[in-house]
Order: sequence, then C-alpha cells, then structure tokens
Amino acid sequence: MAHGPAWLDAMVGTIRCASCGAMYARADLRIAGEREGYVFVHCACGACRKEGIAVVLTELATALREHTGGIDALFSAEGRRL
Repeated sequence: MAHGPAWLDAMVGTIRCASCGAMYARADLRIAGEREGYVFVHCACGACRKEGIAVVLTELATALREHTGGIDALFSAEGRRL
C-alpha cells in the first residue's frame, strides 16, 4: 500500500467506481486537497480510467483515522461514532 492517511487506506475495498463498478485500489486514490471541513480525494479507476473527486467530511475522516476496528463497527449501535 502507498503511504498516506490510515483512514484512506481503510477505504480501499469499500468504494467502487461510479462508472464501471470496479473497486478502487490504493494506488487509484490520492488526497487532492482540504478546505473548510472537507477532504477532496482524487479517484482514478484502474479498470476504466474514469476520474472523479470524492468529498469526505473532516469529521468522518477524523473518525476513520482514529478507528481501529472494521468499518462496520463505525456504524454499529454499540460503537456508533458517526
């Protein structure tokens, strides 16, 4: 995996290209910028080559950065963080 924020690494395997449905690889994602509570992630699909920008709320990014369990635990009733 490429170096980068742990929360971005954790998203690999959970998000798909809106155009072709392929899962994004870590190399397909990079931080494009941050502004006023948002993180902009550049996505370039390795399968169909379509590009786009994902917008992540900083609050969500912080929760993902601090989370050590599986992604499902972020939304469970017991461990709800978001």
